[in-house]
Amino acid sequence: MEASPLTINIQNSIEVPPLKNDPFILEGTPFTTSFDNTEIAFRYKSDSELRKAYILFSSIQSNLLVKIGPSLVNWALKVGVPIRPLLKYYFFDQFCGGETLEACLPKIETLKNYNVKTILDYGVESLKTEQGYNQCAEEIIKTITFASSHKNIPFVAMKITGIGGTETLEKISSGKASEYDKLQFQKIKDRLVRICEVAKQLQQPIFIDAEESWIQPAIDSLCEEMMFNYNTQQPLIFTTIQMYRNDRWQYLHYLKEKAAQQKIFIGIKLVRGAYIEKENKRASQLGYPTPLYISKKNVDLAFNNAAHLLIKNIDSIAFCAGTHNEESCLLLATYAQKAGIPFDHPHLSFSQLYGMSDQITFNLAEKGFNVAKYIPFGPLDAVLPYLFRRAQENTSIAGQTSKELILLEKEIRRRKKAALISK
Repeated sequence: MEASPLTINIQNSIEVPPLKNDPFILEGTPFTTSFDNTEIAFRYKSDSELRKAYILFSSIQSNLLVKIGPSLVNWALKVGVPIRPLLKYYFFDQFCGGETLEACLPKIETLKNYNVKTILDYGVESLKTEQGYNQCAEEIIKTITFASSHKNIPFVAMKITGIGGTETLEKISSGKASEYDKLQFQKIKDRLVRICEVAKQLQQPIFIDAEESWIQPAIDSLCEEMMFNYNTQQPLIFTTIQMYRNDRWQYLHYLKEKAAQQKIFIGIKLVRGAYIEKENKRASQLGYPTPLYISKKNVDLAFNNAAHLLIKNIDSIAFCAGTHNEESCLLLATYAQKAGIPFDHPHLSFSQLYGMSDQITFNLAEKGFNVAKYIPFGPLDAVLPYLFRRAQENTSIAGQTSKELILLEKEIRRRKKAALISK
């Protein structure tokens, strides 16, 4: 199977059309809401949960702790230091749903009470063996089955590297695959087809995450084939587009055109991207131009323009904006408002990670948008590598943590003042 010709590296000189030249965004009244409304943002948390979150974010505010913390935790677990209860009470409970699907139900139900949905993600890093890949596929199928019986779980998330080897995906992506590599790739595809067949049978949409650029062409080819096969009646299979890559604007147009030609729905999870340091380091070591935009400004422009493009094609493209960026969320809400698109349109949704950016999630939900929390789950020890990787990939963790602390402190003060007044 050949990858799309549009997944090649494109130089950073390519520009995204600036939003300020778009008359669509200049006309009418922009969407407004206050992401500083902490009463709405944290009303699902008790006073003790607020204090616990504050202590946690205070402890991880340092980038140094984010970098060395995983090594310290792994060492402590290896030598038998009894830190599991502490990890579970603070770290795991803040960012995860539970160790099993059933254990996630209380959080799923709590979110439901505030019009917030759940995206389930089996967060266990699979063993890099055939048995491990098959087991991961079975867990994803179990998650799809579980989600299909709960209306408040609109999506299930998965990674292709959970059901197949990185080396195989890299060989296929490079066009230098041996017959053995092609055989292994077929096994990955077979597992994915099994997953998609269950999703089709149960009408349960799934997100397929994007990964590193050097394995993404193989992932793109799988996602495209699954969308073309399973999205004929509704958007069921969603690919993920990382807009920090300087070739994704063209790739979005390619998908849009394919949707029109094939008369199918395209499903897209739109994100900025999570592998900045790894991507730039590899490009430097191997001597090729970085596949990423150099400036954050260009990344923001790319993301916002992509959101506008998708909104304008919402009849044939369903998408979820996976972002913690307040400006992008306000712009996307403005696009929807000015286009006369209902806030609860089934092809439009937002998502943020569970335990972070509650000011965005709950305030958008209050306005009637489809919003979901991304909730990983799985056994504590098995999910920790996933959580550590997410923290290390997030190079803006310090800024995000500072924002979380400011909002948590504001809500704690507000509740104390309210309690005094009520006395």
